[in-house]
Amino acid sequence: MRQGILDATFLYPTGGYEAIEIALAILRGEEVPKHIVLGTRLFTRANVDEGGLPIN
Repeated sequence: MRQGILDATFLYPTGGYEAIEIALAILRGEEVPKHIVLGTRLFTRANVDEGGLPIN
């Protein structure tokens, strides 16, 4: 990004951590959300130093 080779890229979390946490909550008998939004981020040259732009 900083070198200008790419105009933009995205970070798509795998959701592994969230899956384990939800599975443990189900095993404990807790209610869990039906939809879980992972923290996808858009990185451009303008925002890469700030950690990208969150996309929800």
